[in-house]
Amino acid sequence: MAIAKGRNKELEDFVYDSSNNLQFVIPSICLMETLVAIEREEKRSQSFSQTIQIEMNEAKRNKELNNSQSFVNYLESSLIDYDDILTDFKKRFLNIIEYLKNHGELIEPSIKMLADDIDVDDTPIQEIKESLITALQEAKAGKRIPLEKMWEGIDAE
Repeated sequence: MAIAKGRNKELEDFVYDSSNNLQFVIPSICLMETLVAIEREEKRSQSFSQTIQIEMNEAKRNKELNNSQSFVNYLESSLIDYDDILTDFKKRFLNIIEYLKNHGELIEPSIKMLADDIDVDDTPIQEIKESLITALQEAKAGKRIPLEKMWEGIDAE
């Protein structure tokens, strides 16, 4: 989602500039969360566009306001710009999905897996962070490590 919205150029560069041998592992729940966020974004976009249309119609009917046409033009321009942003977002989202079809793998995390491995009162955040940093460095170096090996040695109890 960050790549589709243009919020993380560093991540975008890393993903697209990475080796073709590099595979990204994505929990399926993240994909579902993204799809829900996109649906919300679409509804918000429709609501915004409808509101702007209503305000444009109100401004067109307002004969007392001296600069009503200028205001209508501004709203129309804003609506066009917003549509361009939305079109860019959709294009970027489809591009990253297409890329991940060839360079990504979905995993199915289970509640049992999480419950067995994490003690909420004493989560070893530093060890997990270090493990993720190591995995990222190895991935950048072209090494591929199994996900279960990444968590080796981390005691969550």
